[in-house]
Amino acid sequence: MDYTVTARMKYSFGVGHVLNDLCASMWFSYLLIFFHKILQFSNSMAGNILLVGQIADGIATPFVGYESDKSYFACKYGKRKSWHLVGTVCVAMTFPLLFLHCIGCNESSPEYAQFIYYAPLVVIFQFGWAATQINHLALIPDLTNNDEDRVSLNAIRYAFTVFSGIIVYGVAWGILGMQDSSSDMLSPADAPAFRNLVLSVVGIGILFSIIFHVGLKERTRQSTSVAINESTDDDDVSQDHMITSERKSLSENSPLLHGRKRQSSVIGY
Repeated sequence: MDYTVTARMKYSFGVGHVLNDLCASMWFSYLLIFFHKILQFSNSMAGNILLVGQIADGIATPFVGYESDKSYFACKYGKRKSWHLVGTVCVAMTFPLLFLHCIGCNESSPEYAQFIYYAPLVVIFQFGWAATQINHLALIPDLTNNDEDRVSLNAIRYAFTVFSGIIVYGVAWGILGMQDSSSDMLSPADAPAFRNLVLSVVGIGILFSIIFHVGLKERTRQSTSVAINESTDDDDVSQDHMITSERKSLSENSPLLHGRKRQSSVIGY
């Protein structure tokens, strides 16, 4: 049975983390700017939003890694891809809301009330991000046992990570650069630009996630191990045959055996 990884599988796998990479670029580059300049959060409160996200990520990553290895979540669609899909939905639903004004809030809404609104969204987003990342990486040993194919999958994945960063900064330059403003300073009036930016970025990421889920079929660890197990069994049989032959050869060439044969021949004579 052939367990090679085709070019289609490699590139379908490679784009499976693009949504995460796009959101990560926006998270670390524009989140603090948006909360401080657009929503007018204080420096400390904007930092607390980022801190909540990092704490949630630190908790969600080992949790998802442990739970995703459980067999009870497995289904015909694939255990890893199922977790990846759950994470993709969480990211796609919550991340755009982080770059939009609080629903039901106005200019007089206190910071703590807005913080209570955004904090759960950050937690859900970080859970989804971790679910996507962990299970995307876990697919590599499930897809192939070949070291060269694994290196190739990682290389393509990293190439799309770099590509995602370029996309984010390119789209941001295009959208923010087209704003008609007499000042280069950002203000709450630039909120529509950040809305367009996050919707564009998430839309591109969802497109690549669809390509991943449609173009890649998950393999179980057992199926990718069949080829190696069969090869190991053949090697064991060959090794046993070799050992038996060597023992037979040694016994036939043993001086003691030759002495006994000569003794038997003399007595018989």
